[in-house]
This record gives sequence, structure tokens and C-alpha cells, in this order.
Amino acid sequence: MFPEFTLSPLWLFLLLPLSGIVAWATYRSAQNRIPKFRRYFLIGLRTLTLCLVLILLLEPVLRALDKTVEPPLVVFLQDTSESLMASQDSSQLKEKLPELFNQFQNILTNADASLASFSFGDGITGNFTTDTLQFQEQSTNIGKALEDISSRYAGQHLAAVVILSDGIITTGEPPVYPASKLSVPIFTLIAGDTVPRKDIALSDLQINEIAYVQSLVPVRVSVKRKGLTTESIKIELVQGNKVLDARAVEFGAQENEKEFTFQITPIATGVQAYQFRITQLPGEVTWMNNQLRFYLNVLENKQRIHLFAAGPHPDVAAFQRALIPYKQYELITYIRKDATHFYKEPELSDLKQSDLIVLSQFPGSAQDLPWVQKIVEEVTARQVPLLILTGGGNGKLIPPDLQKYMGIVPRSVSGQESEAKTWVAPTYKDHITFSFDEKWNKWLEFAPPLSRESGDWEAKANTKVALFAQVKSVKLEWPVLGFQEQAGRKNLVFVGENLWKLRMNAFQENNSFTYFDEWIHNWIEWLTVKSDRRRFRVIPSQRLFSGNDKVRLRGEVYDENYKPLSGVEIQVKLKNQSGEIQELMLNENADHQYTAEWIHLPEGEYSYTAEGKRQDKTIGTDRGEFTVGRSAIEYQDLQANSGLMQQLAQVTEGKYYSWQNLPQAAEDIKQLPQLKPLVSYRQTATELHRIFWPLLVIISLLTLEWVIRKWSGLT
Repeated sequence: MFPEFTLSPLWLFLLLPLSGIVAWATYRSAQNRIPKFRRYFLIGLRTLTLCLVLILLLEPVLRALDKTVEPPLVVFLQDTSESLMASQDSSQLKEKLPELFNQFQNILTNADASLASFSFGDGITGNFTTDTLQFQEQSTNIGKALEDISSRYAGQHLAAVVILSDGIITTGEPPVYPASKLSVPIFTLIAGDTVPRKDIALSDLQINEIAYVQSLVPVRVSVKRKGLTTESIKIELVQGNKVLDARAVEFGAQENEKEFTFQITPIATGVQAYQFRITQLPGEVTWMNNQLRFYLNVLENKQRIHLFAAGPHPDVAAFQRALIPYKQYELITYIRKDATHFYKEPELSDLKQSDLIVLSQFPGSAQDLPWVQKIVEEVTARQVPLLILTGGGNGKLIPPDLQKYMGIVPRSVSGQESEAKTWVAPTYKDHITFSFDEKWNKWLEFAPPLSRESGDWEAKANTKVALFAQVKSVKLEWPVLGFQEQAGRKNLVFVGENLWKLRMNAFQENNSFTYFDEWIHNWIEWLTVKSDRRRFRVIPSQRLFSGNDKVRLRGEVYDENYKPLSGVEIQVKLKNQSGEIQELMLNENADHQYTAEWIHLPEGEYSYTAEGKRQDKTIGTDRGEFTVGRSAIEYQDLQANSGLMQQLAQVTEGKYYSWQNLPQAAEDIKQLPQLKPLVSYRQTATELHRIFWPLLVIISLLTLEWVIRKWSGLT
């Protein structure tokens, strides 16, 4: 600790004698009035006080070095996935691991290292303790666990990581890259069976999860064998207690895998549960992979979309291709061939079955107006939603009857076109239906410009505008994309042409059409989903969850004007197939939405009832159901991946062991050069004239001097 001064410290040699002279002069006249010792004592007090005041005027800064000692940190990661319990040594692992871990912990504690221990499945799931050791995680993601450690202990003195696992990864990316990013040695301990054991398993299920009543649904499944000679095996497709189909499984001499295709014809709507099962053979390592449950979301019929186009155009092709991944839609196109014909002639009877009508630059001429009138009549009669894609200068041809059902309408258009980019309205980014991440927003704003019909396009008062035009670098308030719901009728208007360029750009930037296709599907989904006008509702985030998913419920409460209502207590009672009931309250967030979630709900069908109260008054009630399907992915491959565990140790300059050698890993970690405390120094500066205690000393000295003066009879 050492002082520094703003002015030269040479002033100190002048301040002390100067203070003494002033003090002596003050008490010179009192030499015959008070005892000599008392006078000299008062002179000393006054000298010291004046000297301290003058020193503070030099603005001294007291500097010091603070020493910080940070012990080395070792992180222990224990795989608690279900696959570990299917191995031969699982009972030994559960029995001996507590003792081995205590030895491991004691060795590191004696080495003055700090230990943090966690269990993991799909990433870190909690603190690891041998008292509550359970192997229940339904997936394994070592890479995610290492990423969690990297973010949690960034900037800290991490010395080593220890992983005890069977190395069987069932989700996520390979862990080698996140392991190398940690920049510390990783010590891996292998558990489980490293040699193949006798087993037969179902795997590689391939199916479209959405189906339709009375339609054929193909399902593919693979049967794999390990360590088995020819056995009499049968595979069955089951729904409930009914066997829908059964096949004999016969492997060739060199075959270890066979694929089967079954056909399902759903006869009821809703989520339907099915199951494949194969013969359970004696001596198998596990029977958990001898059955494979899956679900179909069965819809009544495909939704019919009728598209009218003024002529062939790449935008029509882009729209068609965007819907190919979505089997729930049936798209019928009517494209104008010439003034009197379409390539496929529309029928009024077909139009009456439409669930959505799309107009692509339609009407494009006066010949289209009769069909426009029929479309308007259908929209009026059945509240059919409309998707209108303008372009080709057709804005001036849109009749007033059609404009009644458009959220963005032309007020005065020239028929000419100019190029414009788009910018995303902030409300669109946060909209509950139109939700995309920031990467998607940036893609759209940097995508190629579109052709936009010049003139005045106006959004109606109740239209939510999602995109606006941007000319060069100037963001304008010209509406490009708007959606409107009025009197139960929905419409979406896009003022622009050459959507196909956006689709091509999506592939160029991301090597996939997903950004564009999901965007178009988002439009269709919003238009075709029937509006829920209930003022109180509690909705699951999806109807079908896997065993790894978090089951989320979302509550929404509205007042008479359909504005979100806050301060509502929503109680949910969740009932499983056995009739057991769980109760919990939904939590309100900043957007006046209410949420709750469950983790790792057991497989089965669930129903729930919800009641909302505000100030002890019932606001509303709701009910619903969802399905949780168990994930058996941890049982698909039960051979421990020793190669991966060795690779993790090798690329990080760690070591590889069997799990029984956990204490030896601690001994080797003790020898690491980085397993020493990290000593750091930090310089601190204290300005004495800005703190309280020097002033307190000065006041105390002056007070003492004043008391002695008064006691001595001095004024």
C-alpha cells in the first residue's frame, strides 16, 4: 500500500514546519496563562490538524494491491440416461458408484480443488448426488452438457472435466467440437457393455404424423438383431388390443437388419395410438426395444385451396412448391390460358367446397371479373378466407365488391411497377401466430427486392400490417403484407410480385427452401384455422408430445373488448389414464399470458380442466386433452461407445478409464500443472479527500483542542 499525490510530494517538507509555525504563533500569547506542557500539547494538536488539512489539499491517493486466490475447479458429469440401466454391470454401478465417488471427491478436496458435479441427459439436468441417483433420462446429449458447462463457468479457473457415461448419444451433435472449445483435459470413464450382446430391436420408424380418415398411411419400420442366430420371430402392428397386421421375420445368413412396410387405414379422427411389437426372446439384454409406440394425428379431410391466376407465373410455381411438404392441404389451380379458357376450367361446385381461395394477380383482365363475382358471393355466403397476391398492374382492376374483403386496398394506382425491399414491423416479430427468429427477420430484410405496383395502397383501420416497403435505404409506411379478421372473415393481402425470387434466395442463403416454405405455410395456417373467440382458454402447445418434450400449457384471458386481462389466478387439474390428479397454478408473464409446464410426464393420455378466478370471482373454465408418447430411443443401441469416449479424452489431452477407476482419475488430475490456485492481483485506488475517516480525525482533533482550551480558560 503506497500513497500518490496530485501535486508534488515535495510540498510535504514545507507543510509540516509551516503548520508548526502557525500553531506556535497561535499559542505564543498563552505561555504565561497555562502550564508549559499543556501549551506544547495544544501546539502539537494544532500542528497535526493543520498538517492533515494541507495534506488533503494535495489530493493524496492511496493505492493498494488486493490478492485473490481462486482454487482450481473440476467438473464431474454423470450420465443418468436409461441406457446405463440396461447393461450387465448396471447393478454394480448403482451399488459401487457412491463409494467410488466419495473417494474421488476426497482426493480432490485434499488437493485443494473445488468440485462441481452434475447429472445429464439432454444437457445438464441438475446437481449430481449419490443419495438420489436415478437413471431416468430418455435421451443423451454429451455435447449439450459440455456446452452448458462452457457457458456456466466461462472466465473461471476450470482445470478439468470428468465424464462417466456409456458414450451412447441419442440426440444432438457429436461432442468433439464442444469438448475442444473447453480447452481443458477431459477424463472419460466408460460404463455399460462394450461388446455386442444378444438383442433384437425395433428402430428407424418412418411415418407422416398427419393422416386423414379412410386414407392409406404407409409405415416403415426396421428390425435389427445382434448376437442372435436364426430364431422364430414375429412382428405385429397393434392398435389397443387389436392386432391389425402380423408378419414373420426371417433373417438371411448374413442379414442383421430387415425393413417392413405396413399400411394403416385410420377410421376415426384425433390422435390415434399404434404400436409395433416383436417376439421377446430369452437372454435378450432388454425387452424395452421390442415394442415401438407411435401416434397419428388423424384429420377429417384435407383442406382444399383453390388458386386463381391471371396467367402462368413463377410465383404460382413457388406457391405450389412451398405447400408440397404439408400434406394436409390439397391445392387446385385455375390458371388463365387465354381470354376465354383456363388450363383447367373452374367449376362452381368445386368452389363451394373451398377452404381457402387464393387470387394471384387475379383479376388480370375484364374476362376474369365474372369469376371474381362468384368468388365474392362464396366469401359472403360461407366466410371463406382470402389470400390475395397482387402484381402485374392488376390493382386498378380489383372491383369494389372484392375490396370489401381486403385489408389492404388500392386507392389510386398507376398500373406501373417499381422495385422495393421490405422491412419487418416490430409487432409482426412478436405476433403469437407469425413467430420467426431474428435470423429469419434478417433474411427477409436482406432478400432481393420485389416488384410493387406504384400508387397509393392503404391499410384499413383494423388491418395488422406485417411488412412495409423500403426504397433504397429509406423505410416507408407503404404496406406490403397485411392480415385482417372482420366479422369472422379472414384475408391476407400481399402487395408485390416475384415471390419466387425470395424462395430462390432462401435456398441460396441457407441451402434450404425452409425459410420461404414455412412463411407461406404460416399464412395458410392463420387463414384456415378457425378463430377461437372464447374469452378464457387454456391450450397445450401441441396435441402430441414425446417423452423428452416439456409439456406446456398456455392460458389466455380477455375482457369484453378482447384485450388481455391480467391478475387472473388459473388453476389446472391434470388427470392421467389411472384417474390420478395433479394440481398447479399457471404463472403470468409480462405479456399477460399464463404458462405452466411439466417435465418427463409418463406415457399416456391426459385430460385437464382449468378455472380462472379474479378477486374470488370465476372468470371462465376450459378443458382439453393431450397425449404423451414414451421415447424408447435410449434402448435402440445398447453397445457402449468406447471409441467416442476415447476420442474425447485424446483430443483434449485427458485420459480414458473404466468406471471402476474413478479414484485413479482423481489421482491423475492431481498431477495436472493447472491444478493449482489461480492467484491474481488487483490494484485499488482510494482518494483520501473523498472518504469520511480523515475528516473524522480532523474533527476529533479540533474537538479535543477546543475542550482543552475551554478547560484551560482560553477563548
